[in-house]
Amino acid sequence: MMVHSGIPLLAGNKTTVNNLIEMASASNPAARNFDGYKPVSSEPLLLMASDVIVVSQSTLSAKRRIWMPC
Repeated sequence: MMVHSGIPLLAGNKTTVNNLIEMASASNPAARNFDGYKPVSSEPLLLMASDVIVVSQSTLSAKRRIWMPC
């Protein structure tokens, strides 16, 4: 997951991020659903029930919140 212009984006199939995940012998549940990057809200992300959520360093370094707490 990354944030671009304040919008959280999820990496699907045919992305560099997905290729890196596959090289690590892991699976990307979003890759089964779409190609490229798509905006995502917290609910669909949590419904994927992933073991791990990979977040870019630039997203972690941002001085703004990605989502408001529940």
